[in-house]
Amino acid sequence: MDFEKDSLEWTQELLGRSKHMPLNIGCCTAACRPKHLDLVLDLAPQCRTFCLKVKGFTEGFLNAIQKPAPHLEVFGVYPHWKGEAGVTTLPKILFNGEAPKLRKVHFNCCRFDITTAAFSQLTCLEVSWAHGFAGPTVSEWLNLLNNIPRLKKLLISMSISRTLPSTVPLPRAQLPHLSDLSLSSPLAECSSFLRHIDIPPLERLSLTTYRLHFNPDSEFIVRFLEERMDGWAHNMVNCECLASIEPHSLWLRCSNHDPINPDILVTFDWEGSQDVPEQTTAPMICFSLPEVFFPIFRGVRSLQMHSSYLLDEYDPPSDSESTSIKILGLWILRFFHNLVILHLVGYLHLILFPHLEQQFYESSAKEVQDVILPSLQALEFSACDFKMDDGRRLKVLRAFLGLRARAGKPIKTISFKYYDLGEGYQTIGEEFGVDISS
Repeated sequence: MDFEKDSLEWTQELLGRSKHMPLNIGCCTAACRPKHLDLVLDLAPQCRTFCLKVKGFTEGFLNAIQKPAPHLEVFGVYPHWKGEAGVTTLPKILFNGEAPKLRKVHFNCCRFDITTAAFSQLTCLEVSWAHGFAGPTVSEWLNLLNNIPRLKKLLISMSISRTLPSTVPLPRAQLPHLSDLSLSSPLAECSSFLRHIDIPPLERLSLTTYRLHFNPDSEFIVRFLEERMDGWAHNMVNCECLASIEPHSLWLRCSNHDPINPDILVTFDWEGSQDVPEQTTAPMICFSLPEVFFPIFRGVRSLQMHSSYLLDEYDPPSDSESTSIKILGLWILRFFHNLVILHLVGYLHLILFPHLEQQFYESSAKEVQDVILPSLQALEFSACDFKMDDGRRLKVLRAFLGLRARAGKPIKTISFKYYDLGEGYQTIGEEFGVDISS
């Protein structure tokens, strides 16, 4: 049923025909319009999936989610947040404590009681709150998770409250079945949470830390990743990787099967960090992280590199920004030995290719194989208008192709995505024996 498109009369007819069959009410079909919302709320005890987008927690809504829900398996609440007034609190006792089949819960911008008994059988819990609102503390989260022993998927996004230092030891949460963890939080809260959970090897991890600076918390995060890299690398063959460095953040994504849902997504954001000068933070992070990701990088066959610094050729990066981009080049030189396809977004090649060439000529004979990327066969370019070239882009590209050819590792194909090319680029194919497409 589509509560937005179908008429009220037809919706009523369909619901009437359903009698007592379990219903699936998804957040994309349940409208916020009162006449439809009332229909949905009356059917709450009949639902197998009950996920709603609501403008606020009305009396009717609160009453509906306190009734027994014997069929309910998936419960989600997505309020339309409009400032502090839009934050809502769920009742302490959900579904009168009678939701024996409930397995998945999704909450966005709403508070809930962490002691609710309705969560005890969950296999999936996802909680996201807006910036600026206090969620449970680390201690409260750990106590809650200890009461959900069957949990397989956990997402906590901006939902851990900062607490004052305390001498009281934090509890440990045992999550023996967890396989998918997504955590987004400032560095201190993120580190504290991860230090106190006992989990098996993960199949999927999404980790975002804010206000990053170098201290014991950041060192722990690195160790946490290091301990798990070999396990992920064992299951990732011919994987894809995306690396993006922004003014205040570094973003890495590695995927073995589904690029939309990567196996590993790690974001480090150092905006607002007071301990380390901003101009030195990015290079320090870029130098340290490749070592952590080496077990995965060595299996990567396709790499996409992106930097918002170089989406506009006429707004060049500062010296510190340019240094960060060059460090990205060092990643390729040192770790991506099996890379076959390199996809560059924007004008990244204008800094990266000359840097690669410089590294090649400064290397000893023993280092050449590492520097030259021995498996690289294809280049792809996007978000870069080569047709309006003033000569510089073509010169940089020709120099890089010449370098590869002289080293006995020629590029075989080049794809210029979404752009027509000038005559100069067509001659590259004949000059270097490269298959050109656009």
